[in-house]
Amino acid sequence: MKFCFPPGILFPSPPLTKRLQGQIFFKIGKFAEDHVADDYQKFTGRKDWYPKPITADDFRDGSQQLSAKTIYFSYLVDKNPGVDKAKLEKLMNDRAIAGPDGQIVYIPDFMSEKSPATNRFYEVKPGISNETNDAGETKIASVRALMQDVDLPYKPGSGFRPKGRHELHKQNIFIPGMMFFPIPVTVTFEYQRHDKIEGLVVYSFCIDADFKKTFLTTALIVAIVAVIVLAILFPELLKEIPLPPWFPKPASAPGFGFVPSSSNVQQFRNVLASYPAPKMVPDMRARALTGSVGANGRNAHDDVQIVQFLLNAWQGLAGSPLLVLDGIAGPLTRGAITAVQQVAGLKVVDGRVDPGGPTLEVLGKLGAIGIATALRDTPRSPYVMRNLHPPLMEADLLSMFWASLANRGRA
Repeated sequence: MKFCFPPGILFPSPPLTKRLQGQIFFKIGKFAEDHVADDYQKFTGRKDWYPKPITADDFRDGSQQLSAKTIYFSYLVDKNPGVDKAKLEKLMNDRAIAGPDGQIVYIPDFMSEKSPATNRFYEVKPGISNETNDAGETKIASVRALMQDVDLPYKPGSGFRPKGRHELHKQNIFIPGMMFFPIPVTVTFEYQRHDKIEGLVVYSFCIDADFKKTFLTTALIVAIVAVIVLAILFPELLKEIPLPPWFPKPASAPGFGFVPSSSNVQQFRNVLASYPAPKMVPDMRARALTGSVGANGRNAHDDVQIVQFLLNAWQGLAGSPLLVLDGIAGPLTRGAITAVQQVAGLKVVDGRVDPGGPTLEVLGKLGAIGIATALRDTPRSPYVMRNLHPPLMEADLLSMFWASLANRGRA
């Protein structure tokens, strides 16, 4: 079963701050444009981007790590000597508004002077090919309007029709709720031309796995994809987390046989305490559930399933049978909640998980640590970005997970 999600669904704001979402979107956008740029050069048969050399026929936004506005102005003037330079400069200054991704709204990602894309431009945006794309339409219209206002011939292109699929991760992953065996999970980055909007190339992240066996809600699937995409694209999130010797390898079969003792219980608590959490996390964590789960809780089906999913990280660690993700807060679910509360040393041991409460915080950290350690040793794809700044922090991994759950898979 395959699901595809644009970044706006995986990393929503709110509940994420605009700053954090902007960091993620900038890096993902650069990643997407790099891939589409490779295909564009294959399409044109040319390998140079203006202004290196100055005779290059193709422009790419930000290709030389120089001022995009300056290079764009220079390209248009060099290729069109008769253009009204004063008018062009004034309009570019007046309309120099940055969109949500930080790009100036009238600068396309690619523009060409000669065949096979003579006087055509293209834009790359997150989205699904058969769905509406307001950001893409706005960008295409903004570029087109500037061209018309200064009598330049460039129009949105139709000849470039890429269809890219790049595997970011392909490995068996143990997902809580799968009973006693892992499932093969493939995460891909995919892009293609939009079905209706000329000049627009859209991209998304897809996950292909047999989720029917897990009975996962859409919110959980989105949260899993978000964490995997972040962990794979941003290796800085996967720094070594100091784990005690008994902490299991997440890819192993469940049944690790954690036996609480004075020493390893304290180690367990130290691990939880050492995992960072930014100030924004409590609010997102509170929104991940619509009500309490467990003893005397509201026990809405999807809320219970989310808690069961997180509890299974503990169940595997403790060597206990995994919970069936049936959305029913029965005695096994309530007992697992109580066990986590006791070993984590929480002040209140009541067999209930409250929205935004300390028990949910513990479960979230266990899940994030498990996913991070599972992916840390995964062979890296050659397409993975590296050394982009500012780096994301380990705590951001947890932020994404709660944000995806809180948003319930909505755009």
